[in-house]
Amino acid sequence: MSFWSGKKVLVTGATGLVGSWLVQELLSQRANVSCLVWDADPTSELISSKLIDKTFVINNNNSNNCIIIILLLSIDSQQY
Repeated sequence: MSFWSGKKVLVTGATGLVGSWLVQELLSQRANVSCLVWDADPTSELISSKLIDKTFVINNNNSNNCIIIILLLSIDSQQY
């Protein structure tokens, strides 16, 4: 079992070169990945490979961005 299995992870820059590969690796290790996506570039590996469909996306179309981010950041680190 992987350290990341079942863990909640927030990835910023998920559509970038490094972020896309990080998301892919985290998903392969069964992490629950949330991605901060401000500019959805269709040429991004995250989008073109459809990995984005396996994540929870926080973007500028979500009206509750601030609430979601605060909830993600307020998770008790003792749980990990």
